[in-house]
Amino acid sequence: MRLFGLIFIVLLTVAGVGLYRGWFTVSTTEKDGNTHIEIVIHHAQLEADEEAVRRAWSGSREKSQENRTP
Repeated sequence: MRLFGLIFIVLLTVAGVGLYRGWFTVSTTEKDGNTHIEIVIHHAQLEADEEAVRRAWSGSREKSQENRTP
């Protein structure tokens, strides 16, 4: 049961960060008494953030390598 709670918290966190960072948008429309929900994934924003994380990660790894070398 705790595993499901952990998974739920992780999903909520990813959803919140994704909305904040602009990875996707959610919109609703009403038509003929029905509600339509549309989720749009912004691949360009995802890729830009992924590249930024990779650059930051490799930069921090290089700095830690320099700090270890006497």
